[in-house]
Amino acid sequence: MMAPLFARSFNSQARAGRPTLFVTLIPNLILGPIVGLLTLGLSACTPPGALSDPGMTQDVMTLPADFNITDLPDGWMLSGDAALGQISPSIVDPRHEFKITSSATGFALTRKTDARLPVMPFLSWRWNPIPGDWTYHPVRLLVGFNEGGKHPAKHTGLARLFPGLSLPPHDRTLSIVWGPSALQRGNLIHLKGKKSGPKEAYYTVRGGPENTGRWWSETVDLSRLYAKAWPNDNVHGAKIVFVGIGVAGSRHPRTSLIGDIRLSR
Repeated sequence: MMAPLFARSFNSQARAGRPTLFVTLIPNLILGPIVGLLTLGLSACTPPGALSDPGMTQDVMTLPADFNITDLPDGWMLSGDAALGQISPSIVDPRHEFKITSSATGFALTRKTDARLPVMPFLSWRWNPIPGDWTYHPVRLLVGFNEGGKHPAKHTGLARLFPGLSLPPHDRTLSIVWGPSALQRGNLIHLKGKKSGPKEAYYTVRGGPENTGRWWSETVDLSRLYAKAWPNDNVHGAKIVFVGIGVAGSRHPRTSLIGDIRLSR
């Protein structure tokens, strides 16, 4: 907030014909250490392995060369019961694409983030659900928020779908799903809590078995969806605390390819 004041002082002295060297040096002498301290403080507040929001685009789930669900990188979390073959890098693009297969019990692979929702509101990804017999495809995107709700929750109903779920503190969750019909595209449903209002929302971004078996690129505005799902919340104060892939339990194994999961301004 100090820079505009210094700029006005600099301009006024220049018009008056007075020396401006002192005015030019003061902002650098004062603001330099302050900016350094602020940067250090912000870095210290970010959880280990979590993504913060300094850049224009953040690759949320780029796979390391030696990816293994039994030895995940810092900030990555696997919850629920998943076998080795259910989460694997794809053959075509092993650095950016997952091959995800469901089973009778649900699981979730997520990564901690520390991004302010108004600053990094756009979530984009590509996916290719393999054709099969299902209503809502079990593979979906999961996004967790915190600090926007008036009544923070210790947990959400995600534990019903993903037993053993262990996630950062959050008060709202958004599941982005592939629905049973293309006509349901754009539907947003939120589930109401008993006392503290809605905690979970489900957004159908695409649907229909006729659209499976090929790649689709998606981008959603999380801030718009958040405001629509929870209109009484403070969307400007909300943070995105995790992003990942959720897999609901299914009677028969169902597979989807998914990749290039990114947050952006």
